[in-house]
Amino acid sequence: MDPQLTEQEQVEAIKKWWAENGRSVIAGLVLGIAAVAGVRYWFHYQEQQSMAAGEIFARLQRAHDAGDSEGVLDAGTRLVTEYAGTPYATLGAFAMARVRVDADNLEAAERHLRWALEHAPHEGLEHLARLRLGRVLLAAGRADEALALVSGPEPGGYAPDYAELRGDILAAQGKAGEARAAYDQALAGLASGERRQAVEIKRDLLPPAPRGQDS
Repeated sequence: MDPQLTEQEQVEAIKKWWAENGRSVIAGLVLGIAAVAGVRYWFHYQEQQSMAAGEIFARLQRAHDAGDSEGVLDAGTRLVTEYAGTPYATLGAFAMARVRVDADNLEAAERHLRWALEHAPHEGLEHLARLRLGRVLLAAGRADEALALVSGPEPGGYAPDYAELRGDILAAQGKAGEARAAYDQALAGLASGERRQAVEIKRDLLPPAPRGQDS
């Protein structure tokens, strides 16, 4: 504001500015307060959802430990239908898929895992869903689909897991040379231990590739 203006002129200038801009200032303040309140409500809602989903997942775990398959399916169904936005829902889908695999119902297991892949809230769970789905497809005799599923994405920290599964799929397809290369790739990312030994055994059990051929 011009310091040369008289006090009365300054007052009149403020009144004029307020008349022109006051409504938008008030609206901005109201919207700002509403936004803050909305964010707080959203975080509170998310916290409540997570707590409720956690309680249901705890029941799912108890049912699993007790060998109660129906209890696992009931709790898992609640998680995916009522709390789909939480990580617990993805874990519930994994648990239901495990029950279906144990019951030799691979079609139902595939549905659960495809749901998990679509709804996984972060990259780690998405990788796990894809890897488990790939194994179900392989078990169902759909090796080509399984290989396509696990060959596309950037594996990140799951590179050994993807390589091992590709080795399993290629071995099932009779491509021993390619399977051996995939297992070697998996072993390059695995430290010593039972997991590494298991992959080494699978690699060593592959038939030798015919001379002059890679697979």
